[in-house]
Amino acid sequence: MSPRTRDADDPFGTARLRAATLAAWLDSPDRFREDANTEEDHARGYYRDRVVTELLQNAADAAQSAADAVTAHDDGPTGRVLLRLDAASRTLEVANTGAPLTPEGVRALASMRASTKSAPVARGSGHETPPADEPASEREGREAPRPRAFASVGRFGVGFAAVRSVADDVRVVTTDAAGLRGVRFSTGLTARALADLTADSATVPERGRALDDAVAARHGSLPALRLPFPDSDSDNDGAADGPDLVDGGWATVVRLALRDDDAVAVVRAQLDDLGALTLLALPALAEVRVEDGDVVRTIEPPHDWDVVTVTGEHDAADLADRPVEERARTSWSVTWALPPTETRGAGRDADGSPASALGLGRVHAPTPTDEPCTLGAVLVASLPLDPTRRHVARGPATDVVLRAAGRAYARLAEQVASRGGDALALVPTALPAGAVDAALHEHAIDALRHARILPTTDEGSARLLEPADAVMLADGDAADDPALVAALARHVDGLVHVPRPRRAAARRAGVATRTLTDVVDEVPFADAALLRALRPHARGRDAEAFAGLRVALLGGAVAPGPRDVLLAPADPAPGTSRVTEALRLLGASVADPEHVPTEAHDVLERLGAVVASPRALLEGAPARAAVATLDAALDEAVDPDDLTAEESGLVEALLTLAGAVADGDPDVRLTHLGGLPLENEDGELMAARDLSLPGSVAAGLFDGLVPVAAHVVERYGAPALVVVGVRVDVVVRTVRDVVATLDPDLADEDGPDRWADYLALLAHAVGDGEPVGDVAVVDDLDAVADDRWGHLLERVASDREAREALLAGPRGVPSYTAWWLREQLGGPWARSGRTSLLAPLPASLEDARVDDAVWRAVGAVDGAQDLASLDAAAWARVLEDLPEAGTPVPAAEATALWRALPDVARLGEAEPPELVVVAVPERGAPLSVGAAASRAPGAPTPAAGDDSAEEAADSPARTSHLRVRACVVRTEDAVVGDDPAWAQVRAVVPGGTDVADLLDVPLVDELPEPVVHVDGARPAQPVAGLPGWTRCDRITVDGVDVAWWPREPVLALDVAGAARGIAQTSGRWDDRHRVEALLRAADTETLALEDGW
Repeated sequence: MSPRTRDADDPFGTARLRAATLAAWLDSPDRFREDANTEEDHARGYYRDRVVTELLQNAADAAQSAADAVTAHDDGPTGRVLLRLDAASRTLEVANTGAPLTPEGVRALASMRASTKSAPVARGSGHETPPADEPASEREGREAPRPRAFASVGRFGVGFAAVRSVADDVRVVTTDAAGLRGVRFSTGLTARALADLTADSATVPERGRALDDAVAARHGSLPALRLPFPDSDSDNDGAADGPDLVDGGWATVVRLALRDDDAVAVVRAQLDDLGALTLLALPALAEVRVEDGDVVRTIEPPHDWDVVTVTGEHDAADLADRPVEERARTSWSVTWALPPTETRGAGRDADGSPASALGLGRVHAPTPTDEPCTLGAVLVASLPLDPTRRHVARGPATDVVLRAAGRAYARLAEQVASRGGDALALVPTALPAGAVDAALHEHAIDALRHARILPTTDEGSARLLEPADAVMLADGDAADDPALVAALARHVDGLVHVPRPRRAAARRAGVATRTLTDVVDEVPFADAALLRALRPHARGRDAEAFAGLRVALLGGAVAPGPRDVLLAPADPAPGTSRVTEALRLLGASVADPEHVPTEAHDVLERLGAVVASPRALLEGAPARAAVATLDAALDEAVDPDDLTAEESGLVEALLTLAGAVADGDPDVRLTHLGGLPLENEDGELMAARDLSLPGSVAAGLFDGLVPVAAHVVERYGAPALVVVGVRVDVVVRTVRDVVATLDPDLADEDGPDRWADYLALLAHAVGDGEPVGDVAVVDDLDAVADDRWGHLLERVASDREAREALLAGPRGVPSYTAWWLREQLGGPWARSGRTSLLAPLPASLEDARVDDAVWRAVGAVDGAQDLASLDAAAWARVLEDLPEAGTPVPAAEATALWRALPDVARLGEAEPPELVVVAVPERGAPLSVGAAASRAPGAPTPAAGDDSAEEAADSPARTSHLRVRACVVRTEDAVVGDDPAWAQVRAVVPGGTDVADLLDVPLVDELPEPVVHVDGARPAQPVAGLPGWTRCDRITVDGVDVAWWPREPVLALDVAGAARGIAQTSGRWDDRHRVEALLRAADTETLALEDGW
């Protein structure tokens, strides 16, 4: 640099500083080592990445010093800095305005921790007076808005050592009224000075040698900052001129000769990180210009950030643990800064600097430290630091500043909220990242609880609430709907809408969470605005919570919820208003249209309210209660005059409304109105369900129903009377939610005739206590005239609902209607032809013209060939009505009965039948040549004249095997078995354990082992493909002659018996006829009976 003016050769007195340092090193080489190590620690450790920051701090201090020298400085910061990087020449130049470098400043630069910054800084008018309503002082001192004068930010000159991280040669040139002056720090000059020192110390050679050894041990890594040199033309070595200190208005220029390309890259990275935050941390600076080749940036204080600054004074006790020189600096300040949302989202500052320049994520004191900060804004605070200047020092002073920072953070949130910003985004919800961050979280949360940061939901209101006074809805669709929350907030103090992503923050800040049910419970009653708002939620997941929404009613009352509230229709039907008023007098809930407008009816309907249409009124709970009351009045009221005026008026109102229902749908039948008292043709009161319409189908079918009085029909019309239950035809009603039960006390008292017995039938079939759903029944069967059963059956068959109620039973069990008709009329019957087991069709049904499905439902079959169509309940009735013992039964009928017995057993009938159909032997020929046959117990005596015993067993002209016949016997004489051979010995019912339990008789397997005796046994002629058998002259089992017996090999008198024995022992009884076909033709009648197994 070419100075325009010259001072003395050493204007900063550097010779004296060097002499003192060199003398100290010579006297104590350990002192040399200490200074060298300390400088190296600063350069390579503490300040390795802070050279730009430290030089800017020095520039800010210079600007502040200049400002403090002026009596009045109301124009704000004026300091300017130029940062110029020349990669080609590897130089960094930093020029700044402000106070010039002084000899004291040079002395500070050349020291290890002795600075001109140690004295307190006068604050002057920079500390504004707090508002009148703010406390005069606090433990931490008064907090005020951002001051216009700023204390020194440097820490005792040690930060200048950061230049050594990138440079071994540093020049500082300054200008003032005396002209240009410069100072230089260089490891090269240090090496030369050390060489001269040891060369001149010949008088004390051992000291020189000791220092030489210490220098040599560092291998050229020498300290530079402890030895300042004057920067003259002879010393500049032709260095390029820096910024023009006069024309540019710069007071001081620092020029670094960067060590290498790596040092250039480090400096460039630090320059790139500079942004608007730089000027927030260094408020004495008004502008920083960065030049890196052709890239030029100008950084100015941000004007669109949210910034809150507070200041205060430390008490002496706060600083008692701090270094002595630091204790004199009692002022503290805290600044929170929040970049604009778009800047944070884009990740770059307004001047184009990267996101790291925003300063989010770490504490600034005032320049960046290594302390993490997870709060949502940038913190710049005068926190005490440890010697590394990278971490906050623990202690009372730190606690004071951190508490103030928490309160200031709450003020920042209030500022954001006041302009409509998202203040909850500032509430910390993540885990703290360190001790300092944890303290900031704690103090910030404490302050935020009482900060006005939550906007109310009042339209047009700018009022803000404190979290401690606010409540929000628990998560759900309702909580996500700001319109609904606003409508609820009209009735619930402190209710605010919090978007789902901010609810964790709201809870952290102290906002209470309430369930929707609890909030709805605080609403006095629903108004039009609330009903409009909850329309989207009336059928959603939150609908249940609105079940408790109160509804204003006519007369000033309030319903506890919308269910069953009556809504006045916009276009009421005739009679609606009269009935509505009558029902209201009986306790009906009629919504007040002043608070529930017509357009909100759909909302309340979804929540259970009912539009007061005629049918809705009649189906509502109030109408049901009214009819129940009137039905009970029939216990004492005999004549119409016995009713009170109110009861008579209610009857008339309900009938009027029923007429309106019939006008809209003449097929409607509201059976729950059947208790309505009406006058019959004899002038007495009866329930509508016990009356018939004169001249109707019902009047011709049901002699148990009395015709209604003619004047009643004339006054209200037949359709209205039919709606309320007066019978005009067969009526089908549905019994809801039927449960099968054996307990008659659990049967519905209002059920149809013999309902408890039918429920017991269901319980036996599906299980006691099993639900079977809804059951449709044809009602009034007990009122049918004795000679009208055929006509009833025809009417049931022709009516769709009645027919379905007859044919469709629950869970595979006959319907109530079918079961009742069988029980009443004694079915099942043989509709045509004759059978041994069924009675003929009763005379009252003979003329009925119905289809086969209806006949089968009531138990009428078309002869023996249709027996298989009978259900288990019908067969149970057959067992109860069998003919007398000894009566023969045709094979088809017996087989059909035996096959039905397992199903009958599943019905669970309690008492076994007295009679049963069995298979018994009948002798068609003697069972041995020349021997008389014995007769099985219970078997009928052979017909007179049967003398075929003399014929040979295998002669085609004779038969000698056992014939099996079916007949009725007393149940106690029967056994049950699945082995057909036993039918030759005992009266047997084919079946298993379930059939034995039904009849309460033993199984053949439970009988004693039979005694088998054989005469004339000899092997029979074998047949290819069939097992062998033994031909016998006579076989007896327990003393009874048999034609065959299953054992290995089979015993048989002839091939017919052999075929049965072979099929039985082979487990292929159904193939016996095929086996017999190979041996000899079988008796067709016998084969038919044997199909029962």
